[in-house]
Parts: sequence; structure tokens; C-alpha cells
Amino acid sequence: MGAVTPPWRPRWCGQDPAWWLPFEAAARRWYGSGLQISYTHDRIEYRVHVDVLGRRETVPVLVEIYADPPYHCYDLAPQDYPRVYADVGAASPHRMPDGAFCLYQPLDPPEQRWRSDHGLLALLELVRRHLLLEDGWRLTGGHAGGLWAGAEAPHGLPEQ
Repeated sequence: MGAVTPPWRPRWCGQDPAWWLPFEAAARRWYGSGLQISYTHDRIEYRVHVDVLGRRETVPVLVEIYADPPYHCYDLAPQDYPRVYADVGAASPHRMPDGAFCLYQPLDPPEQRWRSDHGLLALLELVRRHLLLEDGWRLTGGHAGGLWAGAEAPHGLPEQ
């Protein structure tokens, strides 16, 4: 007898424990109960406080993954282009108009950007590094000539 097909299939990854359990596993181990997770029918929210080198206080981070994002994903799967917020309102050369982090160029090849198969912990580490680079940029002048000490991609997207 062949495999039985379940009558219910998830409509997006956020409804599929086979996707989100491995995605979250390392972050759950690292942050424990400090990782707050909220699942709804169309969005997953992750909230956690991260340590940033040189800061006395931890920084609250919000990661949002949508079934149908209210922003353009540039042909990436929604789980590969989440919205990430931290240190809201801080000056930065790498933030979206809504204040979300600009962590990578969505049109870069897959090996040059974060992808959901890297997991939530890898994304949070990218956020920690981004916050450190922002701090350095502000300390070296910010919008008046501050130095971004990490790799940068040009902003904007090419005309199609």
C-alpha cells in the first residue's frame, strides 16, 4: 500500500512545523526562554534581546516573516526576505524606509545573502553584526562621513 496523503497541507512555511522547527532549533537552544515566538495564520514574529559588543544593554530585535508580505520580496520566497527591526529610530545608512534593516541585496546570488535554510540563529547573528557596524558608523561621523567597516552592496535595484 502506498503512502497516505494528508488531507491538509500547509499553505505557507509558517504553518508547517517541518519548516519552522529546524529553522528555530539553534536559536531556541541559544536563547532559551528569551526567544519569544508568536504564530498566526499569516505571520510569525520572533522577539529576542541580543548582546552587541561595546553596549552595556541588550538590544530588542523583532523578526517578522509573512505568508503574504506587505512589502516587495523581489522574487524571493517570503521566508527568505523577512523584516527585521532593532534599535528603532537609530541613524543608519542601511535601513529600509520603514526602519527595517537592509541586511543584504535581494538580487545577490544565494551564496551572498542570508536564506531561511541558514536558520534563525544565523539571521540573529547577522543582526548583531549589523548593529555593531551601525555603532561604528555613527562613532566615525554617521551621515557626515561615517565609516561602514563591513561589506556593502549598492542601494536600490537596477532598472528592469
